[in-house]
Amino acid sequence: METRDGGRSWRELSISKGEQGDRHLYDIFVGANSDIRVTAEAGGLFHSVDGGDTFTTVKLPYKGSIWGGLTLKNGSLIVWGMRGHVLLSVDQGSSWRDVQSGSEEAFTAGIQMPDGELVLVGLGGVVSRSRDGGHTFSTQTQPERQSYTALVATDGAPQSFTLTGL
Repeated sequence: METRDGGRSWRELSISKGEQGDRHLYDIFVGANSDIRVTAEAGGLFHSVDGGDTFTTVKLPYKGSIWGGLTLKNGSLIVWGMRGHVLLSVDQGSSWRDVQSGSEEAFTAGIQMPDGELVLVGLGGVVSRSRDGGHTFSTQTQPERQSYTALVATDGAPQSFTLTGL
């Protein structure tokens, strides 16, 4: 659904047709020039250059669910998802490469810290850090193996948490 008047009215928005149009959508992030990208299941990534009026489907080298993404301070794009997959593009999404994360756990959230460090967290207590713009990662699994679903930056440090409920 989309609103352009602060939520007073809504309209249905379709970002793709056919098989790609029937995907679960997971995350929205903004890139250079206010480009919009939407991550989805089955290797789905959609891209809009016109404020969300139209979207194109981006081909990724991975067909598992892509749960999130970021535009990094250097302009690179990074997306993450199932089975520890991290994909990096240094050319505004024209090409993507699979980056070894050191984890088989799904990544659920990511943040770039003010100092440029990239932090990804996920299921089973996985925490991955990159200090080189997402080219390499150092990964640890927290001993309590608590799954993390969100990250926020507070006082220059990432704080992870899990949303739970019935």
